Amino acid sequence: MQLIRCSIDGERPKEVPATIFWAWRDLEGTRHAYRQRLCLTHYAMNVAPLERESDDDRLHCPACGIDSEDNYQPVWASIFVKGMKPASLTLPLCPPCMLRVCSSAELGSESLPDREVGAGAAAPTYSAWETLRALGRDDRV
Repeated sequence: MQLIRCSIDGERPKEVPATIFWAWRDLEGTRHAYRQRLCLTHYAMNVAPLERESDDDRLHCPACGIDSEDNYQPVWASIFVKGMKPASLTLPLCPPCMLRVCSSAELGSESLPDREVGAGAAAPTYSAWETLRALGRDDRV
């Protein structure tokens, strides 16, 4: 039995749960990111069907299959399942499916902090001379 509970039903699975990191932007441009842990049953029911790829050159909603080339909302998922290669998905979801998938992704999940500048994003780099100058020790003069 695992210590981590399934985000959907709160049960402790016997197997190591799958971890899915979800991210998307709402219509106002606000980033939403969540970490969800699912037993393998709920992973197979809710996430695995989204992993299918289309052979067509046009975008299709992976949840319902309709053509979403001209009207989609991207959702990103990084998936980690023990014994499987990690997967990164960019899902071109149609608006109704985006609402359903995002609602499901939020269920029992942990909200992650924003990664915008100043909150975990890569810090700007400075040359040695810029650092010395900022410290008042520019010896080049």
